[in-house]
Amino acid sequence: MDISLLAGPIIGAFIGWVTNRIALWMLFHPYHAWGPSWFSWQGLIPSRKSDLAQAIARTITEKILTKEDLNGMLKDINLRAYLREITDAMVERHLTGTIRGYSLIPAPVRERLVGIVQELVAERLPERIDDLSPGLADRLIHDMAIGEHLRNRIANWPVEDVEHVTRSVAGREMRGIEMAGAVLGFLVGIIQTVALFFQ
Repeated sequence: MDISLLAGPIIGAFIGWVTNRIALWMLFHPYHAWGPSWFSWQGLIPSRKSDLAQAIARTITEKILTKEDLNGMLKDINLRAYLREITDAMVERHLTGTIRGYSLIPAPVRERLVGIVQELVAERLPERIDDLSPGLADRLIHDMAIGEHLRNRIANWPVEDVEHVTRSVAGREMRGIEMAGAVLGFLVGIIQTVALFFQ
């Protein structure tokens, strides 16, 4: 067998492998814009990181962590016990700070006074929680600006870390893409060699 017949497939495999490797490298590199302003070159992900961050944040808040999801999670939380703990502490703190001569009141009377006020507040908690719950998810998303927070965190995430995480998670698949380029290049080389052979 003429060894020169393998030259085409081998060269094709090498070109296919290098092409795919460069394409994967260009997803992340260069990290910063390189070259003159009229023809600057930057990796796809670094150059579009802001747009990607916006898209990811919007997808999470609109498709993954929706208001309905938050409302469902809030229903599973014992808000009454949580709010009772908070209001009990607030009542005790405010009574201590607002009643003149509070420290002069005998301890048993102070404890009884605090307990009475706490119970009065606790009696109103159930209906207040029912009024609060339907709009709580909306307020959490809006007031806490979850989407904006996510967008800023993703946009400010170093590209080096993004690449490291991507390669650690999908390294095998990325190497598979490189090898797929080599296989396709090899097949193209075989086809060209056969075509030349029968000319």
